[in-house]
Amino acid sequence: MGRPSFAPTSHTGSSLPPGLHRSMQGFRRLVEHLSRSSSTGPLSTLEVGAGEGLDGRMVRVLADYVGGNARTVFFVDVQNGPELNSSDATVALALCEALGKIRNREDHNPLDPRLGTLIAEGEKLRKEGEEVSVKLVAANSAYASANEALMLARNELEKAQSDARRSSEEAKRKAALGEWQAKDDALKAQAAALALQREAITIRIRNIHSKEETRREKIRTIDAEWRLTLACWEAREWALNASYAESRYNVVQEAWVGLRNIYHGTVSKLGASNHELVEEHELRLADAEKHSMYAFKLSNQISELEAQSQQLTNRLNVAAEEQSRLKDKTRELEMERALHAREQAAAGRERDAATGERDAIGRERDALARERDLAVQQKNLVDKELASAQKEVEKVEKRLQEAQRTLEDEKACLEDRIAALTKQKLKEAEDVKKDAAKLRGENELKDKHVETAVQLAKEEVEKAMERRKKDRLAAKKEQERLEARVRELEVRYLVIIRYVATILIT
Repeated sequence: MGRPSFAPTSHTGSSLPPGLHRSMQGFRRLVEHLSRSSSTGPLSTLEVGAGEGLDGRMVRVLADYVGGNARTVFFVDVQNGPELNSSDATVALALCEALGKIRNREDHNPLDPRLGTLIAEGEKLRKEGEEVSVKLVAANSAYASANEALMLARNELEKAQSDARRSSEEAKRKAALGEWQAKDDALKAQAAALALQREAITIRIRNIHSKEETRREKIRTIDAEWRLTLACWEAREWALNASYAESRYNVVQEAWVGLRNIYHGTVSKLGASNHELVEEHELRLADAEKHSMYAFKLSNQISELEAQSQQLTNRLNVAAEEQSRLKDKTRELEMERALHAREQAAAGRERDAATGERDAIGRERDALARERDLAVQQKNLVDKELASAQKEVEKVEKRLQEAQRTLEDEKACLEDRIAALTKQKLKEAEDVKKDAAKLRGENELKDKHVETAVQLAKEEVEKAMERRKKDRLAAKKEQERLEARVRELEVRYLVIIRYVATILIT
């Protein structure tokens, strides 16, 4: 077997923390001692803690025995810093358990006191590892309690979601209220238009009343004219009678003229002897002249009455035309008044319907206002519950952080103790190495046991690393799940707050 091409031990110097670097050097010397104690030749390559674990960090410890010179080369591949301390503790525990098995098989060995001390330290380290496991179980229980708290928070969130659904129903009711308010505004506008229309109709009614009063005044005027016309007709009839009297007067006057001629002829015939008859005829003649004068006056009066009758006739014709026009206007006014009465009745019915709808809208608005107040109260309760859920989440986060800090502190303390114990064990291992060099020939069987123990240690370390890997992965997944749940709760809380704010704004 040729010399190895591995890197020297100083490969680990710059990548490890001081305590871990010292413990790895002690492991190197311990394995070198065990390799030199072998009488069958060099050991096969020893890998302790091989494989991926602890969030992607890898620890490999390789030991080899080359030719007649003993030399052990360690490779430590470190990613993301000093998280190897816990792996270092696992490796130390496995090696100490292997040494304990050798000690139990070799009770007669004269090196038992020193080796027994080393084994006792290994047992002590194992117990400390068990304590760390117990603490990890406690941390897992803390994670479980945090999970329960988050489940409670989820229940609260589901309750908040149900409240949000009720808020959605409230939003629908608000939308319905908006529609009713729009209808109310439309009805108010319609009522205002009807009020304007009613005012216009009132003005028209006033105009119609004024026109009716004018019409009645004209009717009174026409009635007076009709009375005057009747008087004129009576005067005309009287004038006709006077004309008839005048015609008779003319006949009488003609008869009187004939009689006077007869009288003068008779007088001329009779002479003075008939003086009394002449006086009688003269008296009759004077009476006839008086009647003639009276008939002349009547004739003048009749002419005047005829002129007045003609004027009254003309005025009567104008009044008849005016009466016909007023009758037409009266029919129009009657039609307008009937139309106005129908419009006023329709406006009354519409006003009554609008009043009924406005009362219904008012009742609906009051109901919606009560429901809105109830929804606001429910929203305040939801806000309080969300605030309490947020406080519970913060408490859980604080407990998780405290658990993480506690684990880190305990891990740091354990690393320091491992470093100190490793240093002490290295010194004792050096003493054992010096004494074991004298008894190399007698330790052939022991070397076989050491090889078997190292193999068992390797298996134990792999199992321990696998368990730690699974535990850490499970803890990390649980923490990620809790963080995701917290983020989900925060997102849902923000969504609920935004939704409630939108509802309040609308």
